[in-house]
Amino acid sequence: MLLKRARSVRTFPRGLFRLMLACVCGVASCSSTIIAADPLEAACVEDAQTTGELRKCMGPSFRMLQKRVDAAASRITHEFPDNLEMSELVRMAKEGWRGHRDSYCGLVGAVASDGQVKGELSVSAERKYLECLLRVTEEFEASLLRLGDDVR
Repeated sequence: MLLKRARSVRTFPRGLFRLMLACVCGVASCSSTIIAADPLEAACVEDAQTTGELRKCMGPSFRMLQKRVDAAASRITHEFPDNLEMSELVRMAKEGWRGHRDSYCGLVGAVASDGQVKGELSVSAERKYLECLLRVTEEFEASLLRLGDDVR
């Protein structure tokens, strides 16, 4: 039943579904603080003069968080080893979350750049965009880790 309902989501136009998901989830704006794994990375982010430098500084934290999200999702899948529908639901949840994260944080970047949606973002807007990616990824990881406790 859940799998059938989750698959029906695909009938929405992709952009409309993402917008609806963002509205339903009641997402909040990104924090103004730099999220960094260590002080050297935070200093790197603060000193960055270009968007490329920002991405290079924040890349390790983002990759680490992505691995933690994948591990948390795998933990759920491994709790139900013979349940292929459950594996598919976990995959679809991650896919939907990535779409939400990317479109919402893109919106944050566009708002931070005064509505610019084409071309490269300013350094300050890119910083907001990347901070959002990290924060939303951390939130999703935390929700996956809590999942068993929250519903059982």
